[in-house]
Amino acid sequence: IVQADEAARAAQKAVVMMLRFTAKAVPSVSFLNRWAQTLEDMPDVVAYVKNQGLDFAMPYSINGVEKRYYPDFIVRMRVEAEPVNVVLEVSGQQLKEKAAKVTTAQPLWVPAVNNHEAFGRWAFAEITDPWNAESAIRAAAGAAAGVGLS
Repeated sequence: IVQADEAARAAQKAVVMMLRFTAKAVPSVSFLNRWAQTLEDMPDVVAYVKNQGLDFAMPYSINGVEKRYYPDFIVRMRVEAEPVNVVLEVSGQQLKEKAAKVTTAQPLWVPAVNNHEAFGRWAFAEITDPWNAESAIRAAAGAAAGVGLS
């Protein structure tokens, strides 16, 4: 079960880290840099940060064992007048553990932090197709803000 307070603490930490990392840059060279370049090329991305060493985590359970999920990126999108924070997971293979993480983030964590209302609007996007990344990220942000983006 996702506690609203735990979601709020994680969201607060992410907002603070994004404010510190307003420059769009990811220093390490890896597969994730391809995704970072996609974010660089999107004019509606205000800021993003690779979730490495930030300790931004969401609780989830698999087979009755409590674990912590560390998504790949946190992205701040400009959507009309209100920014939307998108938790971004880049997926290569579909694994059982990955499914458990996604099914916790999307229907549980995001509504909990949005209902708290202290940390802005949040969304979640799992990207499995690099050719569809921009539209998937924009769709998640638009749905969180209640508007359609393309």
